[in-house]
Amino acid sequence: MCPKRTTDSSGQGRNFRRHRSAIGSGKCRRKFLRFFPQGFHDETYMAWERTYKVIAHHEWDRLLSRDNYASLLRNRKFTEIALRAIRIEARTNLIFSFEKMALRDAVKSAAGSQAICDWIIQFSLWAWR
Repeated sequence: MCPKRTTDSSGQGRNFRRHRSAIGSGKCRRKFLRFFPQGFHDETYMAWERTYKVIAHHEWDRLLSRDNYASLLRNRKFTEIALRAIRIEARTNLIFSFEKMALRDAVKSAAGSQAICDWIIQFSLWAWR
């Protein structure tokens, strides 16, 4: 985007950004299609970028389904919930390595495990809508 000096209705000068057409997006799209000619349905794309996420989703459904989660929560098994979530995430690259370390450190305490459970509740309420 290029800065553009204009005046508003009060006659005051203001800096506005002029939006260019998405020149860079075409270049990105071409590069993406060089790697994955079939786009998001490309076999390589599925193998590199999608399959592990689908597997993690199924694992989440198995270990922390709505019923399993509710039962664990009712029994105040906060650490178990957090450990299940970490176990699922550990097999993926869904979060950065420094975030993984922070997450593991957070669940070392009961308060940290409960905070993770609170986050899971918020996320799940959004996802279960």
